[in-house]
Amino acid sequence: MKKFLLVVLAAVGLASCVQTEELSVANNNEAIAFDTFVENATKAMHTTESLQSFNVYGTISQIDANGAKGDYVTTIFNAVPVTKGTNGWSYSSEFTQYWIPGFYYDFAAVVDGKVEECVNGLPATISTNMTEQKDVLYAFTDRDFTAGQSADRVSFQFAHLLSKAKFTVKNAISKGTGFVYNVESIHITNADKNAEYDVEDGVWTVTSTVPYAASFGAIDAIAQTDLQGKSNGNEILLVPGTKELAIAIEYSLKYGDATLISNDTKTLTAVLTLEKGNAYNFVVEFGNPGEDIKFDAVVDKCQ
Repeated sequence: MKKFLLVVLAAVGLASCVQTEELSVANNNEAIAFDTFVENATKAMHTTESLQSFNVYGTISQIDANGAKGDYVTTIFNAVPVTKGTNGWSYSSEFTQYWIPGFYYDFAAVVDGKVEECVNGLPATISTNMTEQKDVLYAFTDRDFTAGQSADRVSFQFAHLLSKAKFTVKNAISKGTGFVYNVESIHITNADKNAEYDVEDGVWTVTSTVPYAASFGAIDAIAQTDLQGKSNGNEILLVPGTKELAIAIEYSLKYGDATLISNDTKTLTAVLTLEKGNAYNFVVEFGNPGEDIKFDAVVDKCQ
């Protein structure tokens, strides 16, 4: 604890004149601890139950004469791993920090994203490689701490920074009862590969002009009796934003034992605006042979 005090005192001394007793932790033996909650647990790959680790960032700032957050003083957590155990969330004792009365605290946490830049000790930009299909999460919280205040756990409420999508295919042939479509593959051929998230603006910027094909797999035996359409349940993470998506669908059409269309490929284009934290159902409707394939996107707004 004494070593920690010396470090903080040195940093404060560079910022301004602060009475040393303001940094005393003699009457506060509570270490800083963390807890988490993941928004929209049913809408993405990471849930409150499945989340196992995150990296935490934390800083101390002064409190100004009006009782508001003042100048940045020092960083106390810099990408420190926090992991879930049988007794909740914890981090290595070598990184232990303690609450110090009379200062303002900022905390941020990142899951499965690479922090490219920090400003005053907190993440400013977070990047991801979409081919890895990692569900990037971010959380921020802040508070002041006064003498005698309860040292509650720092609670992070994570938000999903990416969009999620799946495909549903409908068989809309108007005549006959035995027509069956088989979808061999569905790809978004121009999916964004690399992107960077600006924490302050809340906006993703694509950083690579090289696209990749996001594959949704096959959907077999789509009959006219599947009134709501059929999906294989495969879900893909995509970079939020407005983009003209190119969708390639390879399919076959059968009537009984006869194959009417074999391994044909249709390419659709659609301009869509995807929002972070939302799940989308891309609905493709196959009609009579020779008719255009219809396309729609239904957003499942995260609650």
